[in-house]
Amino acid sequence: MTLHSRSKAGLYRKTHKPSPETAKQVLTMTGYGIRQEDIATVLDIHPKTLRVHYRRELDTGATEANVRVVQALFKNAVTNQSVQAQVWWTKARMGWREAQEVALTGNTPIMVVTGVARELPGPEPKFKSIKDADWEDAP
Repeated sequence: MTLHSRSKAGLYRKTHKPSPETAKQVLTMTGYGIRQEDIATVLDIHPKTLRVHYRRELDTGATEANVRVVQALFKNAVTNQSVQAQVWWTKARMGWREAQEVALTGNTPIMVVTGVARELPGPEPKFKSIKDADWEDAP
């Protein structure tokens, strides 16, 4: 026998009983990025019912999925010595960027680093020897 409840509109609906299996399903679908409306459709419940019974799963599903992906990435970078995973980690987590040298037409070379264009410094200025220094101008 299926339990039913009467909605405000006077319609009868099947009463939802949450279970550990359904909670795991919601957690997994949320982690995959499935929309709440679509999860409710799969479970054959109203989106409000989904939010009432599975709030924790909806709030933590994406984070738990991210943790699993980061664990796999970290294992690839450290245990498996994956250079690609190591490079991604240094860029995404440590803010490292690759310097790029760009030569444009003209006499002035330009270096572009992380999107900021600057002129390259010229030759080092020639300093006077200590013997030739005018010490009276010094502060």
